[in-house]
Amino acid sequence: MSGQNCEGPLTLTMTGAQTNQPIQIEDMTYGVYCTEGSDGSIFLNVYGGTPQYQYGWHHDSISTSFAEDLAVGSYFVTVTDANGCSEERTITLITVDPLLDSLQLTDGSNCGSCYLNDATQSYFYFEDEYIGSVVDLTNDKDMGDIQMCAEIAEEGEYIDGDPVLLRSWIVKSDSTDLSNFRFFFSGYELEDLAERAGYPNGIQLINSHNLYVRLGETSGFTDVILNYGDFTVTIFDPINKVYSIEITGIDDVIVKLLARNGVVLPIEWLAFSGEALETKNVLEWSTANETNNEGYFIEKSRNGLSFDQIGFVEGKNKEFNHYTFDDIHPFTGNNYYKLKQVDEDGKYSYSHIIRLIRKYDYEIYVLQNPFKQTLFLEIESNSKFEANISIFSINGQVVLNENRNIDNGVNSFQYDMNDLPEGNYVIRFFNKITNEFKTKKIIKI
Repeated sequence: MSGQNCEGPLTLTMTGAQTNQPIQIEDMTYGVYCTEGSDGSIFLNVYGGTPQYQYGWHHDSISTSFAEDLAVGSYFVTVTDANGCSEERTITLITVDPLLDSLQLTDGSNCGSCYLNDATQSYFYFEDEYIGSVVDLTNDKDMGDIQMCAEIAEEGEYIDGDPVLLRSWIVKSDSTDLSNFRFFFSGYELEDLAERAGYPNGIQLINSHNLYVRLGETSGFTDVILNYGDFTVTIFDPINKVYSIEITGIDDVIVKLLARNGVVLPIEWLAFSGEALETKNVLEWSTANETNNEGYFIEKSRNGLSFDQIGFVEGKNKEFNHYTFDDIHPFTGNNYYKLKQVDEDGKYSYSHIIRLIRKYDYEIYVLQNPFKQTLFLEIESNSKFEANISIFSINGQVVLNENRNIDNGVNSFQYDMNDLPEGNYVIRFFNKITNEFKTKKIIKI
């Protein structure tokens, strides 16, 4: 029975055919549509072992195979069969983007068909390349009927010498209120715009901040220019390479995305890489043909989106150049870096983004095992994190369940187990940051 996590002497009573398969758990999850919401759910499909099954959800007193009204987070469940054998499962619920979750591919041609919004939900316009626009009614106002169309230019368009994205959008509403909109376009269209604007690729164009939006009234010729910072450009779906523009507070406009022409930069990027060492992250980069190069600002981020400057390295202005920079205060987990090269005239360019990962590393020590009355534990960690500490009997019964804040260094804990019956137990440490857990076997004598 060791394959079912059971130990000890075994008595067999033949009562008919029984399954010899271990307990198997399949889970179906329904994600949370709002970070602060509690509309997630988990359904368990259990087979194997010996029915009937008992369910122990360690976050609540639920005893069924279905848990609902759940927030974002990790949930631990133990399933025990009629023989007392058990199987554990940790299930994590994440936030689901209701837009991405609802997107469907539909065929269309230019602005041949438009969807209408009835002021109760968002409708999508998508063509054969998964692109279109959506109205985002976050202001809860009665927007009336909103018409949205996506148009494709047959050839690359220029306005005042600046190239325009191949796609433009038309939005119209019969309401006097303003609304927020999200418009989609493809990675192919972004690369085309970058090439026509003189940038190596689409990411370089986004990082250059030389994008702007031109809003033209549908009933007239008045233009409004939105400079970078007045709107947001993000990668909406990295798998299908779909990008989006988000603009707030507009109505009855024609939307066009443009790029200001790139400039000849004073350096040639050759390489940019890094390495996570024991106490620091080391960055290295190489360039060629530097002229009038003032230097490099090193920028760092936890999420790859919002960056802060952490240092500066002066330029060497030689034919071939090699640089290093030590980040002596790295984050535990993800560390994103990019370089902002600035020339003496104030012009600048960005490197690509690199990621270095520093793992949450910790070790657990049971100081006396077997133990008689007091259980002494030590957790040695290289970072701070919140952990769940649980102790189970071999049949899955929970005898301890608590959350602890773990600090960098040695953490000491002790538990009075005088009332605990003698026997074998399992202690489980769950890292709430990485959703990983470690277990150790302990014996009360």
